[in-house]
Amino acid sequence: MNDVQKASLERAIKTLSALGCTFAIVDSTKELHGSPLTVLDELGSIYAVIDSAGVRHGLVSAVLERMECNYVITTKDGMKYSNTIDKTPEPPEKPKREFPHGDTRAYVRGFVNHIKIGDTVSIPADKYGMHNIQNSVTSWFVSTYGKSSCTTFQNKTTNAVDVMRIG
Repeated sequence: MNDVQKASLERAIKTLSALGCTFAIVDSTKELHGSPLTVLDELGSIYAVIDSAGVRHGLVSAVLERMECNYVITTKDGMKYSNTIDKTPEPPEKPKREFPHGDTRAYVRGFVNHIKIGDTVSIPADKYGMHNIQNSVTSWFVSTYGKSSCTTFQNKTTNAVDVMRIG
């Protein structure tokens, strides 16, 4: 490049900089002037460049998606970026209720509604089962009288739940 060309290039770079333009020029000696990454950003281009220092610029994933590639990128710190891994797995389906909502609680309430401290009552398990009855009893007592307000026992000989109000 001769002196006239160098002076012309320098004048062009100064003018572009003074005007606030974004530019990237590679001269005949393959020297870079300006910022090609800024130019690509201004143009709204999708690009991925790794410079000589190993720094990544742009979106590698966007380039791969444009190329319709499936990919998984794992960074040094273990983070994974992918278009093949589901980001939000489907929540597990809740099991269907064995009894209608509030049915067991209404059954239990008939036995324990007016129980006084120190009184006991035996609630037949019937169709609900001892485990469901015991859960409903403790739930009802906690919501009505607070924690530590009753004690329960699964009486397998009578197929019933024995309840004693203690608080």
